[in-house]
Formats: sequence, C-alpha cells, structure tokens
Amino acid sequence: MYYIINYIIYVILYVWFYHVVLQGFFLTVSPPSIMEVAKHSLAEKKTFMMNLSAPFLSQFFKDPLMAAMPYVDILFGNESEAEAFATAMDFGVSYISC
Repeated sequence: MYYIINYIIYVILYVWFYHVVLQGFFLTVSPPSIMEVAKHSLAEKKTFMMNLSAPFLSQFFKDPLMAAMPYVDILFGNESEAEAFATAMDFGVSYISC
C-alpha cells in the first residue's frame, strides 16, 4: 500500500494535471500524503477537489480532514456524508435538502 500511495503522489506532483481529485479514504492511511498533494495544488494553482467518501471519515478522522480543508476548492459527497460532516462540525443542521 505504501508504494501505491507514493506512486500516486509522484504522478500528481510530477505530471501536469489541471485538477487534483482525492478520495477522503487517504485520510485513513496517510494524512501527510493528502497535505503534500494539497500544498502542491495550491502552489501550482491547481483546483483541489476532495470527496468525503464515507460518513465515518468526518466522525473519526476529523482532525486530518479539517487540516486539509483550507486547501480544498471543491468538496463533494452524498447526503449521508454531508449529514455526518455537518454533525461533526456542529453546524446545527438536522435536515439536508438536495
């Protein structure tokens, strides 16, 4: 798994992409990888997009998720992920309408 993560980081850092999209699941195995890619995206003026991926990420990986948030240009997820995120962030929202 370590080699796969390093390869993905290499591709993002050394190959030209206009947009960078990462799954939130990286938070469970390598938060420093997300931060490296996020900082690179900012420095190279690339759009950084992240998917919430699963409700448990907002609940159990809140700190690394929020560390990456200042770099995120577009955040997306489904209804249950958005609700878990809103709950974890204390937004005081009990209903989400799409």
